[in-house]
Amino acid sequence: MGVSGNRLLATGLKFQSAEFRQTDLMSTAIADVNKRFCAIPLERVGLKGEYDYQGLAKRVSHRLKCAFGIEAIAELSIFQRGRVVILHGKVLSQQLLSSLIQAAMEEPGADYVELRGVVVAQSPSSAS
Repeated sequence: MGVSGNRLLATGLKFQSAEFRQTDLMSTAIADVNKRFCAIPLERVGLKGEYDYQGLAKRVSHRLKCAFGIEAIAELSIFQRGRVVILHGKVLSQQLLSSLIQAAMEEPGADYVELRGVVVAQSPSSAS
């Protein structure tokens, strides 16, 4: 069993040389590494597809402004921690807050929405 170099390995009905198989596995591993380092993580993609460390927060902010209007989120700050969207501030109603959370979760790269000190403003009719 002292055969070296081009020893043949049986794989199903195909035979491959050990050298070819090792080279093929190595090129696949290199391609995987290149793919990982060349792709921008979804939470870091900016408004125009560029790398942006706060890209997710900016895209969520843009989505919410377009969907609900600037007035609806005027007193709301939007941050991110990795793939977590953080909302902080004041909103007009609980229904609006639920819609904002749902819209934020629909943004690619968002895994979770965290509320930090979000206050739901009471309408004048419910305050009395």
